[in-house]
Amino acid sequence: MTGQLIANLPWVKQVAGHHTPTAFYLTTEMFDGLPLELAAAELSAIVGAPVAAEHEHERPEIYVLLSPEPDGAQIDVHIAGEVHHLRAPAALLVPPHTPHYFITTRAIPGSWCLGLLLQAEASLVHT
Repeated sequence: MTGQLIANLPWVKQVAGHHTPTAFYLTTEMFDGLPLELAAAELSAIVGAPVAAEHEHERPEIYVLLSPEPDGAQIDVHIAGEVHHLRAPAALLVPPHTPHYFITTRAIPGSWCLGLLLQAEASLVHT
């Protein structure tokens, strides 16, 4: 098998609950059917502004918060009425069918939030 190249990234698509179309760097349509999708946003221009209304997904989502320096980015993730304060670097699992959204409270240039949407069968949620 030879390598497969996906060009012209990101692929932009509308996601329920999001105010504007979302940039995806991996989707289930790529590489013969990936079991996940990866959305990402650079945060420094959206401090104080939520990118989405409260919404939920049918599958688990992992937020990965990255910054060029420790504590260079902070987000408040609202999950089912609770607020989780993330400081880069950090990751947080949002279970499927759970209302959520986040607000960036601090972000130096080069800070990113990655949203990794997993297939429901690959759920990391323990009951």
